[in-house]
Amino acid sequence: MLVGQSGWCPSNMKFLIKPLTCLEYKSAYDIFSETFVREECLHFSSNWRTRSRTKSVGIFTSQGDLLGFVLIAGTKNYINCIAVHPEFQNYSFGTILLQHLLRGCIQTSSNLYLVPASERLQHWYSRKGFQVTQIFQSDTKEYGTYMNFHSHRTRIQSKHIQRVI
Repeated sequence: MLVGQSGWCPSNMKFLIKPLTCLEYKSAYDIFSETFVREECLHFSSNWRTRSRTKSVGIFTSQGDLLGFVLIAGTKNYINCIAVHPEFQNYSFGTILLQHLLRGCIQTSSNLYLVPASERLQHWYSRKGFQVTQIFQSDTKEYGTYMNFHSHRTRIQSKHIQRVI
């Protein structure tokens, strides 16, 4: 299913979003390892194995090359990771992946949860409609933020939901 073409993509690139299969493991791992620090790569294999087979998706070129992906944990609607190849990080592919997930949440009246990896990402998720629901202290004594996207049409969420639809 071809989902997009736009003037902001390199060479008016056409792309598609589809569920990830075991054939994409190596490509996804390569993207992940180029995007995140080494310590985070230790968790990639377990996140891959426990991913939802239907909700975890990749964004591919029309030739089938993986540009980025998002891994959703099992049945929890929890984003374990979202990653876009460094060469394609300024072309809104992360936003396209996230909007794809949010549309699914709105259609099924479900929520989406995550813990952003940095304060910069927390602001990015806030602009996409996620709200801070809890601040916690990790084992390493660092503070983290738990965020979620509510698919219910509250006054606050209406503008975000309208943008996604």
